[in-house]
Amino acid sequence: MTKQELAASLELLLPPGADAARQFSDRRQRVLQQVDALMLARADLDQLIGALNHPQMHRNHRNHSLFMEALFFDYDASRLLATLLWLFPAYQAHGFKREYWDVQLAAWQKAMADVLDPEVWRQIAPLYSSIRKHLDALYILGEIDALKAGGTHLIQAPHLTSSNMNDCMMMRIIHATPLALCVTNEQGIFEYANPAYCMFYGYAPSELIGNHFTKVVPPASRQKLIELHDQFVAGGSEIRGEWTVVDRAGASHTILADAVKIIGEDGRPRKVAFVIDITERKETEAALRESQARFARLTSQLADRLFFFTNAPDGELLYLSEGFKQLTGSTITEEAIGQSWRNLADWSPESLTHAIEESRRWLSQGGEKARFELSFCHPSGDWRLLEIHAYRIFDQARARELIEGIALDITEQRALDARLRTLARSVEHAPVSITVTDGRSNILYVNPYFTQLSGYTSAEAIGKNPRILKSDEQSPAFYEAMWATLQQGETWRGELINKNKQGQFYWVETTISPVFDEQGVLQNYVAVTQDIKDRKELERIKEDVERIMRHDLKTPLNAVINVPEVLLLDEGLSADQREDIQLIRESGRRMLDLIDLSLDMFKIESGQFAYHASPVNLVNIMQTVSTFIEQPLKRKQLSLSMHHNGQVLSRSSPVDRGPSVAADARLLLSMLGNLLANAVEASPLGATIILAIRDHDAADDHVLLEIVNQGAVPKAIRERFFTKYSTHGKSNGTGLGTYSAKLMADTMGFELTMTTSDAEDRTCIRLRMPPSNVSPVAAVPPGASGPDI
Repeated sequence: MTKQELAASLELLLPPGADAARQFSDRRQRVLQQVDALMLARADLDQLIGALNHPQMHRNHRNHSLFMEALFFDYDASRLLATLLWLFPAYQAHGFKREYWDVQLAAWQKAMADVLDPEVWRQIAPLYSSIRKHLDALYILGEIDALKAGGTHLIQAPHLTSSNMNDCMMMRIIHATPLALCVTNEQGIFEYANPAYCMFYGYAPSELIGNHFTKVVPPASRQKLIELHDQFVAGGSEIRGEWTVVDRAGASHTILADAVKIIGEDGRPRKVAFVIDITERKETEAALRESQARFARLTSQLADRLFFFTNAPDGELLYLSEGFKQLTGSTITEEAIGQSWRNLADWSPESLTHAIEESRRWLSQGGEKARFELSFCHPSGDWRLLEIHAYRIFDQARARELIEGIALDITEQRALDARLRTLARSVEHAPVSITVTDGRSNILYVNPYFTQLSGYTSAEAIGKNPRILKSDEQSPAFYEAMWATLQQGETWRGELINKNKQGQFYWVETTISPVFDEQGVLQNYVAVTQDIKDRKELERIKEDVERIMRHDLKTPLNAVINVPEVLLLDEGLSADQREDIQLIRESGRRMLDLIDLSLDMFKIESGQFAYHASPVNLVNIMQTVSTFIEQPLKRKQLSLSMHHNGQVLSRSSPVDRGPSVAADARLLLSMLGNLLANAVEASPLGATIILAIRDHDAADDHVLLEIVNQGAVPKAIRERFFTKYSTHGKSNGTGLGTYSAKLMADTMGFELTMTTSDAEDRTCIRLRMPPSNVSPVAAVPPGASGPDI
């Protein structure tokens, strides 16, 4: 910036009004005292001004206050500029460093903001902000004016000499100044470099003197600067600009360079260059640009999550980032500036009242930061929740306190928090034991049911290893297999015996799952444990029942069956006696068959049944099962009509042409008996039940059997017709007939379905069975029993 540009900038400033000038005059002494106090409190004051310059600093502060007092009453930009250009080099000669002026001006700003009324300070602040903004330019121009004031014949080549006392003083000043300065001749050869110049570039004077000035210029810029040098020496204008230079170590610096042309005592022109290192300032500017770009990216990329704002304490909006539009669904941003934030959205009355009260309390108590929430109705009709983080700042340009902050959309986070709280409550009240450990199996959390099951309180368990529950009832191989599963990242499930705090053993079913973070690193193990004491007791009871039925009941039944066999060997038995003995034998066989069937059903339910299919003649099965329901048919005056491929069957019809299916004969007989018994129970008096088979279904080669009876299945149980106890409560039966039939059909791979019609008042049970390609070897098992009704 040139002196003319600087003068023009100062001319544009508006001086404070007369009332503001009078208040400054009245309170000048208080402002001065606070400035002195602020400067004396600095630990680096001696480095800024020199240890012996405290009295001179106080005089400077007093003269400053008097000068500004006169300036406020009669503002003169040219007088201000001239004073500043004289001031800096004059005090530098006494040891005041460049940094002192920025620190001192900041102290004046702080003191006046504290002592003066806000409106008065608002009028004065722009002047101080402008001086601090142009401090570098003022400092350099002041140095240049000071050097030019020394005369154009100050420097002589090849050495700098002095012909009078003033010139000697000037040489001492040049030699001592921290401003880097050098002199080059017409050809650009260094003739002089002061210590500050040599220290900046890292060269000794002898390394520069006699060398071309491009020694400190990067190769890419050398030709350009040589041309500018030649133009300047030939009579061109002043050279001023920012350039990149390199020091002796090869490090790059950015400098602000200016130059004047002088005439040496030999009558030849010289160029005097003044250099200020602005590398740090340029890096700061670059960092600021990057910070601004980063802020722009942040506000753009996260516009759907947050927005930034600035407002005055009275609520007047001064800035809103683009995220405001996306978050609130508003179509205004620019129009909102100058309005109160209270009018920007459809805030809920409760949250708005709370936010206003919180802001007033915060501002009145002088707090630095505040946090509160605001909810609003989005144009879509959804209610959204914002979390506001605000802080106070003092804006130097506006000379007033402002509020800045960020608004975060926490609607989804709050919903997630609510779900997590629900989950936490569920875990706390779960009827299972839940344990969470870290990756080294140290317990981090247990829920209340853990205590109920194990006897260990949360305080006793946390930090311990789950081995505190180990009963040693499982083998080492059991635990090795469990850990092998977990270390593969898989979930382990199994049953084991634990030991509670009192030393008692108890059965549990446990699921242990490893938990990994986003990078796949193991973080936790979660174990869910269920008490299965009742189930184990039931299994024990079932085992006892099976033992009783298989051994304790079968032993006497063997006598019931075998003794009649011996008695029938007696040829002296009458016909009635022989018939009675045969009835006893058949009853024993039927009882034994029922026991075996019950055991099979138990095995089917528990998954232990080993199913083996063999060819079974279906006509034979039909004829046999019809005898089981003969008495129930008579009691309800019902008739049974049997058909094979549309032809009527009777109990005496030949079975050699009947279809053969792959089945377990006892299961098939029991299943059909249960389904027919159910049809008998559902049929009204005098009705006919149809039992029909076809060798081939219309869709494929499966054998199809249908049982049709009059009467529709009640609507309440149609969807659960084959479910356990679904028909329990009717006049006869246990509600297990259709359930056991479906269980047996599924075991044999049959398809069992039911259709019913209120309009036709009928129900049809349909059974699809795969055919057997082998001739049946057994039709009906000896002693086959009827339905379990």
